Amino acid sequence: WRRWHMSLSFWLRDYLFIPLGGSWGSRWLTARNLFITMFLGGLWHGAAWTFVIWGLYHGVLLAGHALLRGRGWVPGSRPLAVAGTFLGVMIGWVFFRSQSLRQALTLFGAMSGVRSGAEGLGYLIAAPMPLLTLTGAVAITFLLPNTWELEFPRTRPAAIALGALLLLCLLRFARPSPFLYFQF
Repeated sequence: WRRWHMSLSFWLRDYLFIPLGGSWGSRWLTARNLFITMFLGGLWHGAAWTFVIWGLYHGVLLAGHALLRGRGWVPGSRPLAVAGTFLGVMIGWVFFRSQSLRQALTLFGAMSGVRSGAEGLGYLIAAPMPLLTLTGAVAITFLLPNTWELEFPRTRPAAIALGALLLLCLLRFARPSPFLYFQF
């Protein structure tokens, strides 16, 4: 949570979570404050039901985690925690990116293989694909380095390559880009 959408996270924390009482008080009050904060964060993204459900969903996840952690029921295994977080956030993004609840349910069906449309032998191949995709995504998460762990050699060719990449990025800034939240 600390690395994702830092400016929004800081705003939600400073202007919603802390004024609601933050984590001062009982676990239940902390869970309530997390839930309300994420619900309002969902409304901030738009008044569509998909955003409302996205905010409620994340509120339930964060409040549930706070309550379970307080009881010692959160797994201590880092791979299990990362896999669970990845799966939970992946499910949440379906609500965030869907145009309607019907589209979200259709996507969930496709993700689970229920509505793959495959027949006969094709179904046997398509059925395990969501699980294999999730397994591959979790493996990539653990095997590839974190952004802060990337190291570049201090050589002239590496400096030229990074300079060319920086130039390419700067040239892309010249393209007009509509404000992200106009599409919501």
